[in-house]
Order: sequence, then C-alpha cells, then structure tokens
Amino acid sequence: MLIIFFLFSRVDSGRNLHLAANEASAVVTLRTLTELQQQFATAHLAVGFSCDLGALKAENSVTERKFLEGFLASGESSGYSFLLSDCESDAKGVVKHYRTTAIPRAFGKTGIRAFCTDQSGVVWFDESGSPSKCWLREHQVN
Repeated sequence: MLIIFFLFSRVDSGRNLHLAANEASAVVTLRTLTELQQQFATAHLAVGFSCDLGALKAENSVTERKFLEGFLASGESSGYSFLLSDCESDAKGVVKHYRTTAIPRAFGKTGIRAFCTDQSGVVWFDESGSPSKCWLREHQVN
C-alpha cells in the first residue's frame, strides 16, 4: 500500500510540475508579447499597437526568432492559446489599448489558470481558467 501511495504521489507531482511549467511559460510569453507590442508601436507611430499576432516580429537571436515566428503564426505555445482583443483607437485611428489573454488549450491537462495583460504590462490571472474573470483583475502575477 505504501508503494502505491509513493508511485501515485510521484505521478501527481510530475503532473503538477508540467502544469506549473506551462503556466510559467504562458506568463513569460505574455511579457514577451508586451515587449513586442511596445517595439511595434514605437516603429509604427501612425498605427499604434497591433491587433494581429502575425504582424509582430522580433529582432532577437535566430533560435528565439524561430520560436516566436512559429508562435506568432499559430497563437499557441506550451499548452496555451493566446488571443489579442479589445483594440481601442484614439480619434486619429492610432491603437492605444489592447488586451492579450492566455487560456489553457485543455483545462486541467495543459494548464489551470487563465492569464491576461494589456498595454500596461501587468499580468493578472484567474484560478478557474476563465478569460473573462481574469479581467476582473483580482489576482496579479508578481
């Protein structure tokens, strides 16, 4: 009986480590998207932020650029789907506000929490995986 408990606890810990790794990756990806958005807005003053992941490009190392190009084309990474939304333009048509949300592709298997950020770069999360609840901004990632 003790051996079964030990094996189960090891599998459970491995599963939790996998979920934690995916969630950490989602947060890093959101922070990277914030940086790419800042670069895009600086380079395109008449446009502002992008409302299309595919329009964001990185001037990073070859390895990092290859990952980003694949991610920006698919909108998926480490068990999470990423969505740009709620783009708001000023009177001149320059996009000044946007939202980015990361949600687990398979709740409980690839991740549990939903994460979200906007042009501020602050990352919030919802423990139930709800993208709409994430925007209530009750829990902030440090």
